[in-house]
Amino acid sequence: MMSRFTFISHRHTDAEIAQALRNYLVDCGVKDVFLSSYPQSGPRIVGELDDEIRTNLLRAKLVILIYTYSDQDWTWCAYECGLAGDPKGGRTNLAVFQCTDDRPHILDHKYLIKLNETDITRFCQQIHKDENMWPGLKALGADTSDIDISRRAKVLLEDLEKAVPRYRREEKPRWDSFCIELVHDAVAELEELSWDDDDQRSRICEIVTGQGGVRKSFGVPEYHFGYDSFAEDVRLEELIERWRSRVPRNESYPDGWIDGLAKDLWLAATNRPAEATWQLFRSVWRRNREWLTLALSSATRETDGRMFFRFFSYLVPDEVAELILASSKGKPERSRVVRLQSDRAS
Repeated sequence: MMSRFTFISHRHTDAEIAQALRNYLVDCGVKDVFLSSYPQSGPRIVGELDDEIRTNLLRAKLVILIYTYSDQDWTWCAYECGLAGDPKGGRTNLAVFQCTDDRPHILDHKYLIKLNETDITRFCQQIHKDENMWPGLKALGADTSDIDISRRAKVLLEDLEKAVPRYRREEKPRWDSFCIELVHDAVAELEELSWDDDDQRSRICEIVTGQGGVRKSFGVPEYHFGYDSFAEDVRLEELIERWRSRVPRNESYPDGWIDGLAKDLWLAATNRPAEATWQLFRSVWRRNREWLTLALSSATRETDGRMFFRFFSYLVPDEVAELILASSKGKPERSRVVRLQSDRAS
């Protein structure tokens, strides 16, 4: 006798939703349900997981995908749904449960079920009365009354809604931030250079400022450089020139932050420990001239070798900034902007 073998594809963080659906199917009489997060039906403790998943997907007559938030990694679920469509396994039906407002984007879903009374009732009707739900088999419960199906659908909807995560994973930055992108070749060159050599240090700064593409990450970082908005292809050297052009003629702002930013980025690109440089950056935002420090918070390497470096602009209290400025007077690394304007004054 052919089995109504059903495979529930889900991310393990959504196991509670999948379990609620499994319980419904089993209660309806579908005894053969594969759910990887369920001890009695999941994969064996030993063995090739990929082979076992493939075997069960080729057996399945019905595959149900549990879909929640689009910002999660759906690579494995997409792989499972792709295997389910393998013609070697015969005809397999696919249903997609859209459990949030995020619409699935990982496959061409023809049978989409949202968590509302209409869609869940329709699903339950087809589970019981549709002869094509499990290809080659008769309807599961053709004699089931509409009243009973509606009652079961209501319970299923309540169980599913209880299991759906209330919130998506969300990062909420608290300070203005921007990202600098470097292509693979630029990163590879940085890895061969040393900060301790003067010529190589100059080359590091050239690479970072000349090739580093900047894009906004959070807040209004562009205001601090004198922009109303960032262009898509703006380079760091353009931000620096914009900032310099906005420095008031009667004021002196240190620019040691440029070398400090370049060094932070080089340290990250070469996988060296981070250093706290505390270089001051003076915002030229006309209504908000604050002292900031630009701190590299994270570095991400893509599969193609590109790297993204995320900088946050942290506020430095005026009294702390004054101490830092006072301690830097007379030192060789003193700002070029300060020296230039001092020379002009003399």
